[in-house]
Amino acid sequence: HQSCNVNVPMYRTSIQCTPAGPFHGPMVVSMRPFRPADAIRAVQVTTRFPSVHGAPVHLGLPEMIEGNEPHMEARQLFHLLLRTPVPYDFEMGPNSNFIFLTGANMAGKSTFIKSVGAAVYLAHLGMGVPAASMKLTLFDGVLSNINVMDNIAKGESYFFNEVQRIKNTLQKINDGRNWLVLIDELGSGTDPVEGAALGGAILEELTRRGTFTIATTHLGALKELAQEVPGVVN
Repeated sequence: HQSCNVNVPMYRTSIQCTPAGPFHGPMVVSMRPFRPADAIRAVQVTTRFPSVHGAPVHLGLPEMIEGNEPHMEARQLFHLLLRTPVPYDFEMGPNSNFIFLTGANMAGKSTFIKSVGAAVYLAHLGMGVPAASMKLTLFDGVLSNINVMDNIAKGESYFFNEVQRIKNTLQKINDGRNWLVLIDELGSGTDPVEGAALGGAILEELTRRGTFTIATTHLGALKELAQEVPGVVN
């Protein structure tokens, strides 16, 4: 098809888009486990306004790949809500299923994770993505461990809730389906030595299972471990 119409009932509007490449397979799958705050805001921006911060938004439909082996790649991917975004190029496959981001504060690690999560969600809605090109296999859902908070009323610390989210994530991906896992600040919220030990075990388990994962950390021990585990791209 040369063009497509995508209805967005929740906002009583629609967009018209031109695909950047061939599109194969179903255009919508369930993404219920993902809390799509960034994606919903992106939908609002692209359906209600012709531009972001006065600049036109260029979206292209991704190419959905059929196959049993998961794959995802993007060129010039960016976050829709930034005035002057820094574009990203990345690729993930069976032999590189874990992207581990390290670096200084304010370097863009969390922005990259949210950019990928929002783009994957939008792709499965059948909408255009903020990238020059994007190819990916179908995912059954996105599991997000981002912006974890404590809960004083319940007596739950940041670390307690982080562990609970990781526990739920590991249980969820046991069903044999195709998940994308996003983890911000892996192993934080506790003693650095204990956090590194926990984070290392999580890193190795997710890599062993072949689950597509993007995670960040500031822990030096995890940075060293990531260089030794096959399948991890640091």
